[in-house]
Amino acid sequence: MSGLGDDAVVRSVEGLLEGHASQRERCLDCEAPLHGLYCSRCGQKSTRGVEVSLRQFGREALDSVFSFDSRIWRTLRLLIAQPGRLSVEYWQGRRARYVAPLRLYLFVSFVAFLALGLFGEGELVTTGEIRSDGGIVQISSGARDTGSDEGTGNEDPDIDWQTDFADAPAPLRWFLLEIVRPAIENPERIQTIFAQRLPWAIFLMVPFFAALLKILFRRPRRYFVAHLVFSLHLHAAAFLLIAVGATADWLTGSELPSTVAVVAIVVLLLLSLRTAYADGWLLSALKTALLVFVHTLALSAVTVLTVMVSALSL
Repeated sequence: MSGLGDDAVVRSVEGLLEGHASQRERCLDCEAPLHGLYCSRCGQKSTRGVEVSLRQFGREALDSVFSFDSRIWRTLRLLIAQPGRLSVEYWQGRRARYVAPLRLYLFVSFVAFLALGLFGEGELVTTGEIRSDGGIVQISSGARDTGSDEGTGNEDPDIDWQTDFADAPAPLRWFLLEIVRPAIENPERIQTIFAQRLPWAIFLMVPFFAALLKILFRRPRRYFVAHLVFSLHLHAAAFLLIAVGATADWLTGSELPSTVAVVAIVVLLLLSLRTAYADGWLLSALKTALLVFVHTLALSAVTVLTVMVSALSL
């Protein structure tokens, strides 16, 4: 059965289960003339009455689920098995058989962050201990053992934040008091805030990556949206590989799967660029290296800014 007919088959079966189409002449939503079970203008299903039975409600829910499911597996298979081909399909107008790029990204990123939350190990933000010795600021990694100290924070009684760093330059003093101090005194809270904001921060990288593609690939000229589609597909594939790597790490007790996933993302980027933009292997490899370098720097900067904003929110 062809992929294009999956949704039509689901709707046809549903119509047979109901036994007949609606006798209404006009759509209840847009009032367009009806010529079948579904409105040709807005796509809403025609029903006999406004009230919907529990059985009909369940069928509509299942229709939405399986309609998405029939496309998601086809989309994911093409996304990983033929890197770059999904973007080409979208550019050439073959879109109904696949999940829309933004919807795909949101779905896969949700699954990825869920997998990282369930199977990922280690803290997203590493807090540490800070002290001032003779006017020299020293920061050591790792959480300090608070022993039997009461309270939820990690306040160090030997540090007077206002006086110990009074001689520090103003930008450094602001950073220590407004960013480092909250992170050390309330690490669990900053972890929570950071985890909540990181997905949105990474989402900002999608249009940034598309802008890089717009600069690097000027021939043939494409609208920014075309590069944005490629960026959404690429980030969705990267999230999928990261989720698989994190899950495999948890199952095997090794970090090797995550390392392989990172390497696979770079290889997938190279193959995707080669397929979608049709450059030679050497040029594609050079652009891949440049994109990885710039994207890594930008992602690091976004991560640091997210940590700072999370600390300022405490």
